[in-house]
Amino acid sequence: MKSLSSGMKIGIVAVVLVVGALVVVPNFAVPPRRDSPFRKQNVCIANLKQIEGAIEMYALENKLAATNRIAFADISGGTNKMIGPLINVELTCPAGGTYSVTTVGEPPRCSVPGHSIDPPPE
Repeated sequence: MKSLSSGMKIGIVAVVLVVGALVVVPNFAVPPRRDSPFRKQNVCIANLKQIEGAIEMYALENKLAATNRIAFADISGGTNKMIGPLINVELTCPAGGTYSVTTVGEPPRCSVPGHSIDPPPE
């Protein structure tokens, strides 16, 4: 049996590398779909965490207990607040859900199933 020359071996390696690059590169070059359910869920959870942080800042500013009721109007801030507007844009769930808040100690909720943040560990 005849062995491959070194030039032939380099040619085969080059072909394998090019084919491999053609398979792998498009997977990185194509961005994920903007309307994917996973992306929508992640954006919603990020919004919920931002709302939760605003609630915590508002509670600290006003010395509120975990059982105190709260509304979105409370965390949207104002000129007489020490912190000012905590959330200065309207946050919306990309899947069409609605956000709700109840008390300082409860995490904010989204009406879409699966769009939630875990309560803090006790």
